[in-house]
Amino acid sequence: KNIIQTKPDDQAARLLLGKVYLPIGDGASAEKELRRAQKLGAPAKKVTANLAKALLLQGKIDEALDIAKTIEQAANTINAEILSVRGNALLAKGKVEDAEAAYQRALDLDKSASLALQGLVKVAVFKNKLDKANLAIESLMAAAPKDVSAWTLKGAVLGRQQKPAEAETSYQQAVGFLNEQQMTRNGFAAYMGLAQMQLIQRKFDEALINVEKLRASQPNHPIPRYMRALIAFE
Repeated sequence: KNIIQTKPDDQAARLLLGKVYLPIGDGASAEKELRRAQKLGAPAKKVTANLAKALLLQGKIDEALDIAKTIEQAANTINAEILSVRGNALLAKGKVEDAEAAYQRALDLDKSASLALQGLVKVAVFKNKLDKANLAIESLMAAAPKDVSAWTLKGAVLGRQQKPAEAETSYQQAVGFLNEQQMTRNGFAAYMGLAQMQLIQRKFDEALINVEKLRASQPNHPIPRYMRALIAFE
């Protein structure tokens, strides 16, 4: 931001700021900065996938799909990241089979594409094929052993399988890899899952610590407020 204040037409700074807004979950600000970077001449390969992600954060699914389609139609521009984002957009529209196909195409280009592997886990869970979800999780963890969202997703799958202790361990791993001054969307999800698994196991003192972190980040979010009420009742 300091660079932009002195050099408002710095495309690299605009691009970087747009990417910074994504993990925080501020899709509108990310879109604004990425579009500005685009107008200033930032390379399309550095903008488009991130712009599609920013649109998805705002629920602008069709716009995100349009971007992905445009890239697919252009020669030599398709990559695993944009195919993964396309898969996420299709999954958000409930087009599970099409989403799965997009993720598979992404993995054909890059077998370690973390976003695509996460997508396949979600597809498997959606189809209630938990054995397949476990296999996808193994591939995901091998590709991204220190990825917060990967560990969070593993925790969610284990929770779905009624394994709260193992799920708690996964969420603890996710939280352990966080390195942030501001709570990101991934961080919030990790702390949320951790607190839920601790509540299930009646670890109320430990859960309270994490619930308070969630409430400090988003005071009006209904789930942490509900969890805090549950702890108070106990």
